[in-house]
Amino acid sequence: MLEAEIICVARSHMNLGWCVAGLRTDGEGWIRPVNEDMEEPLRPDQIRLGPGRLPYVGDVCRVPLLRPLQQPYQPENWLVGRQPWRLVRAWTAEDIALCIECIESGPNLLDSPGDSVPAAAVWGQAVRASLAIVAPKDAECYVRERDGRPRMLFALEGVDYDLAVTDPV
Repeated sequence: MLEAEIICVARSHMNLGWCVAGLRTDGEGWIRPVNEDMEEPLRPDQIRLGPGRLPYVGDVCRVPLLRPLQQPYQPENWLVGRQPWRLVRAWTAEDIALCIECIESGPNLLDSPGDSVPAAAVWGQAVRASLAIVAPKDAECYVRERDGRPRMLFALEGVDYDLAVTDPV
């Protein structure tokens, strides 16, 4: 079994479970812990840091990993181990600096000038990344009328984005 120390950068609730992603503190990039069936979110018992405690954005955690489960469209995926996660610390100035170094400035986010990457663009080839940190100067959150889901409007170097917000907190 492997372990990776990650700065939790994303924790999204989805389909009765969770999706977590983080930056490795050793500077080796992103990790998205996943189940064998990557369509299923992680269960709360798989990511629990203690009684009633799930990781929050800004937590530095040690995550048990079994092996890479990279997909051409999600190269950051790793099969999560069964051992409990461990809280190492809240993020420090050094951890925040590492996150700042990874900010994508645009204009194309994840090599696409829109709110999704067309399947045809990645069919038969691997994407560079499926996760990114952005720091737009102006952003606006709204709730889409047709489905009641929160979304975020922002621009990166003149390219407009309208992305789903998966963790409104």
